[in-house]
Amino acid sequence: LDGCPSDIGPLSEGEVCLLPWKETDVGDVTEYTDSGLPPFSDHIYRVSALNSAGSVTSYPALARTREGVPSGIGTVQALTRTHSTISVTWDMPTSPNGLIT
Repeated sequence: LDGCPSDIGPLSEGEVCLLPWKETDVGDVTEYTDSGLPPFSDHIYRVSALNSAGSVTSYPALARTREGVPSGIGTVQALTRTHSTISVTWDMPTSPNGLIT
């Protein structure tokens, strides 16, 4: 099993990772869970199987981890505009961990 490194940022559909693959020998299994991945990160996986007759490798499969809670919100400012209105502004999170809406 090998996967594209997660620190390259999200991949668009059809985009291929050109960085070196991380190979993981998971032994004689037909299922594997890759854990500890960062939120909202893209990974490409290929599976290789081999025996005494030869080997075969799957086509790459793209998977994205689920969104996580944003972190690192910077300065928050609240300004009085009128006797009944306040304007609140803040910096974008340093780690959005997903789409900010």
